[in-house]
Amino acid sequence: SLPPPASASASASAPSSSLPPLRPMGSRGNGLQLAGVDAEEMARMERREAEKAKRDKEQALLTKKIEALKEQPPPAMSAADIAERDKYLKAQRQRLVEAKKKEREDSLRAFHASSAAASDKKGSVHSKVASEVLAAVAAAEKKLSGPASRAAAAGGGAGGEEGAQSEEERKRQEMRKALAKRLKEELTG
Repeated sequence: SLPPPASASASASAPSSSLPPLRPMGSRGNGLQLAGVDAEEMARMERREAEKAKRDKEQALLTKKIEALKEQPPPAMSAADIAERDKYLKAQRQRLVEAKKKEREDSLRAFHASSAAASDKKGSVHSKVASEVLAAVAAAEKKLSGPASRAAAAGGGAGGEEGAQSEEERKRQEMRKALAKRLKEELTG
């Protein structure tokens, strides 16, 4: 195999900043090849370099324009222009405030509508429970007003265990009535 040309060896010793180092092609032919880079990759690398150069140029122009604008004094506005601008900004703010207020009201209406629907469902459950409690209270009153409870009441409750049982039953009855009354008040109030 022939040694690489002098110009190729000079470029092999000083690789480009973005290109990988050159390596001899070996038995495939004379010359140098970039290590692990095919033609498509090389084209992509060149496009990236061109894009980077373009961005750098644009950045330099932008920086130059910004500095030129910093040196210029701001345009003077007359009192009439300032008043007109102030009036416009106030009107714009008012429109924004009104739009935000309308949005909040719509949101609040939607929330109340959904909570009303939910409370209707909940209310039907409460009324069902309340009616069940009232039915249980009525059944308990009928049971207490039956013949056995009248006899116990006539006996004065001195029956020992029976007196204690009727006392417990009376307390339960009072609690049921209080619960039924509270549920009824919640549903109607």
